[in-house]
Amino acid sequence: MKIGIDIQCLTRPLTGVGYYTLGILKGLASLPISDQIFPFYFSSRGNVELPARVYKKMAPIGKKIPGRILSLGWKRLGFPPVNWLIRGMDLYHFPDFIARPVRRKPVVTTIYDLSFKRYPEFTEPKNLKYLETSIPGSIERSDRIIVISEFTRDELTSLYPVSDNKISVIHGGVDDIFHEQLTEDDLMRVRFRFNLPEKYILTVGTWEPRKNLVRLLQAWRKLRMAGKLGGYKLVMVGMKGWLCGEIEQKFRNQAGQRGVMSIGYAPRTAMAAIYRGASAFIYPSIYEGLGLPPLEAMACGVPVAAARAGAIPEVLGEAALYFDPSDPREIAEAMEAVITREELSARLRQKGEDQIKDFTWEKAAEKTIQVYRNACGVGEVLG
Repeated sequence: MKIGIDIQCLTRPLTGVGYYTLGILKGLASLPISDQIFPFYFSSRGNVELPARVYKKMAPIGKKIPGRILSLGWKRLGFPPVNWLIRGMDLYHFPDFIARPVRRKPVVTTIYDLSFKRYPEFTEPKNLKYLETSIPGSIERSDRIIVISEFTRDELTSLYPVSDNKISVIHGGVDDIFHEQLTEDDLMRVRFRFNLPEKYILTVGTWEPRKNLVRLLQAWRKLRMAGKLGGYKLVMVGMKGWLCGEIEQKFRNQAGQRGVMSIGYAPRTAMAAIYRGASAFIYPSIYEGLGLPPLEAMACGVPVAAARAGAIPEVLGEAALYFDPSDPREIAEAMEAVITREELSARLRQKGEDQIKDFTWEKAAEKTIQVYRNACGVGEVLG
């Protein structure tokens, strides 16, 4: 088969969707398959940089067409069909929620979560309108739909008239970079680069309402006002997103004297060292379709406390200490426990090491190839 994979999401700074898409490409590149993979994108600004292992197995196709112009045509007219622009494929995979128009060829779409339906107040109005109007048609155009958790499967079938047999659950994986051994020099270089403190609790996520950072900062303030965890700082990693004003205000109120610091968006090459330097990882998100950061933290040997919400318990299993994300008091208690209770921290580290064994991009890629074959009428049906 010749498979075209839309990698438009890799033309902008990477967050969840981009990391999942890149992970699938890496996984596919590692498989001994005869299928040909053609990642494609539309941009007049330059080329998408991919890892060497991907280039060795795949031939990316970059069309010098402004993506915004094409997007406008697809939104308003449903035109032009992608297979008029990227020709010769047997199947097209759209890993960013929306299936673009394709004529008489199988289509696979990946949907990560339905947060825009469950929490519309957390979605930018323009994007909310786009998703609400585009998702139903995208589901109808798709021959197969990949979701990244059983939780998202249940959400999708409860909110839209889609057959369960059309959906395949494929969890993401943990990148190899988080399994690699780092030297003391590696750790020190990153520590000095970002001015990281000696002892810190880490959180990773875009500054947006769904990530629940306001309550996290409220919980941290409770701890510091009570004189607890005084030797630690809370380190926040992530770019500023939509409606981040309240988060910024809370952060400014606590920065410095309350032991909170932000390092903004950190490149992937630095994240392993940032995780490994942390004493604990806290993940307070209100709603997630998967949640890769806590898995990455586990791969780096860091104990995790996480919200009892969305797909997070499904993905982390018994390897995390859970809390109610709506209650700053519970968040504070979880942070304190994972730092001060050494037996608990050690148990979480061990369980985390076991938990991540099920999350590899090779496994995800094997299941994805099977979905492609199902969509083309070849192979066993994968549920």
